[in-house]
Amino acid sequence: MINWEENITNRLIELTSRDEVPGRIAEILSEEYDIKVTRDAVYAKVRLLRESGAFTELSDKTKTVLMPYYEKHHEVYESEEVIEKTFEVPENNVIMFSLKPRMKILHLGDLHMPFEVEDQVQTAINMSATSEICVASEISDFYSISRFNKNFSIPLEVEIDKIIRLYELLSSKFPYTIVIQANHDNRVGRQFTELPSSLLPLVKTSNMLKFLARPFSNIVVIDQWYCQINDCIFAHAEAFSTVDMKVGVKVRDWMRDWTETLGLQPFRCVVQGHVHQLGVTYRNGTKIMEAGCLCYSPDYSVERLYARPQVNGYVEVVQEHGITNFESSREHRFSTPIYTQRFNPVR
Repeated sequence: MINWEENITNRLIELTSRDEVPGRIAEILSEEYDIKVTRDAVYAKVRLLRESGAFTELSDKTKTVLMPYYEKHHEVYESEEVIEKTFEVPENNVIMFSLKPRMKILHLGDLHMPFEVEDQVQTAINMSATSEICVASEISDFYSISRFNKNFSIPLEVEIDKIIRLYELLSSKFPYTIVIQANHDNRVGRQFTELPSSLLPLVKTSNMLKFLARPFSNIVVIDQWYCQINDCIFAHAEAFSTVDMKVGVKVRDWMRDWTETLGLQPFRCVVQGHVHQLGVTYRNGTKIMEAGCLCYSPDYSVERLYARPQVNGYVEVVQEHGITNFESSREHRFSTPIYTQRFNPVR
């Protein structure tokens, strides 16, 4: 009986893979290892090796899918078919409707995926589960193509798949979701020529967020940094200040001055993202809210002296017959995670 030691077995696999006939394999093994190997013994061992998967080990191993959510919807992404949406946003980004006498709007701002605090995002969604509309801004960071120095190695594919994953959740939870364009979202448009060749099929538009929303008929991505829903303006102006609520007030004043030019309707509430601060103030009958954030502290903000510590949270706006109810519309605060460069954003 042959003692099929590992080196003899490996040589058998090698010779079989080179299409040597069993008789010749038996001769080679007998000569090289000074043992008596018969053709029948070769037949029997090869059969056992095939049954055990020795010849197909790699293909039998679990395959890694880098973008599982993209793969799930890849037919839609790779199709040229026009995808109809269940609602449209007018060109001036002003939406005047009341879905119910009392309507809730959830604002999710500054998730900066893949740096989102996942349990906070989920809690915000759960606590506003009866909202008719979700307005989201700065959901992506696109850290991998940032010009800032980087402390983490994050594939762009991971960032893209996290956006699709969020879209899938929002689409299932809310009748309507509106995504406002923000400064981080523009990184892809500016640098798409540097994308890896495997991702070039994604560059069918300079607006990556709009493209990734294709499979979800109730998610609309607008190209502007603001939209108006009845008497409330949701904005993501690229402005910053170390003074509390200064940016929110500045946006309110700018919107007031530009109301006629932009085709806005009279408004009495402004919700501003971007600043990663959470607060409320009032100016001449207008409620102004800075909308907080739902992410870990970005390394580039901690490492720069001009930034203030962020405040995590979200905003809920309640409207009655299209008029914002100041008492019911409020901010919700979460604890801000302790900053560390050691956490793994690719989860």
